[in-house]
Amino acid sequence: MTATERLRTARSALAVGILGVFLSAMGSWRPSLWYDEAATVSAIHRPLSAMVDLLARTDAVHALYYLCMHVWTKVFGLSEFSLRFPSALAVGVAAGLLVVLGERLWDTRFGVLAGLVLLCLPRTTWAGSEARSYAGTIALAIAMTLVLLIALDVDSAPRRRRWGWWVAYVFVCVVGVVWFFFTITLLAAHLMIVLVRVRAHADRRLSVSTAGAFVVSAIVICVIVAPFARVVVSQRGQISWVEQMTPRMLGNYARYEFFDGATVFLVLGAVVTVVGVAVAAVRGARGRWSILGVGLLWVAVPAVLVFVFSWLVDAVYTPRYLIFTAGGVALIPAWAVRQIARDRMWAA
Repeated sequence: MTATERLRTARSALAVGILGVFLSAMGSWRPSLWYDEAATVSAIHRPLSAMVDLLARTDAVHALYYLCMHVWTKVFGLSEFSLRFPSALAVGVAAGLLVVLGERLWDTRFGVLAGLVLLCLPRTTWAGSEARSYAGTIALAIAMTLVLLIALDVDSAPRRRRWGWWVAYVFVCVVGVVWFFFTITLLAAHLMIVLVRVRAHADRRLSVSTAGAFVVSAIVICVIVAPFARVVVSQRGQISWVEQMTPRMLGNYARYEFFDGATVFLVLGAVVTVVGVAVAAVRGARGRWSILGVGLLWVAVPAVLVFVFSWLVDAVYTPRYLIFTAGGVALIPAWAVRQIARDRMWAA
């Protein structure tokens, strides 16, 4: 990529990110805090030692978010707007990162489409206007996937191995998992993406080396987060209210996980996606079917793991817990729109 192309992508990412902050923050000072946000205030409006004691007993899954908000509110106070604005910033960061990720998968136009689709998801703007950790986990999951793709691209070039990107991947993933524990299921989706990538590579030796680098990184991530995972698992009784997994929960996932009950958004997204797939099948997708694969793996693999665990072991799923897969959801209709509109951005 040339310097001019990098600058164009950076400008586009910044513009979409600013739009995301504006959309999420607009009017966020009006509604009173609801129950979960009150829990945030209860945790962060304590002396640090008292907050640590609380997290040792309950809500450790939100520990990193609470610590960040503890510092934030010391500076900016506890008003509704102050408490919610970090989430709006996180949505802006998420949208901007998705522009960069989309550029890496296709081009800047596709990245802009993906960022805008992310901002159109009702659950995204919901997350960006409440004082909870969910907006941050959207941004971190996109960052995890972006760093993975960079590491894979660098590794795939002979004599350009850069372990630094794998170290960065480990760091971002550890932060993402500690921010919201369910994000660890994204590693399984990343494994599938890596296997697809290395299988398509012509150099078998390089492919095996790249797969090995990912496996080592994943093991290191799991080892680092193991103590945190033990604490989180020991506190799972705090979500004993979660409904048992039933076929009806799958319907709730479709309606509420990303669309927050706004059925018209769900139907519109489904129609656009189906039409896009049909157009791509007829015209040919110019080798870009892999983007659809990345989006589907990003969405489906964590969902299947959480659903199976909830069915066979313990109920742990409620709508919004898989919100970190919103970046993958955005890639799918954005890809479909690009297939329909091609390079006519006004039509897109």
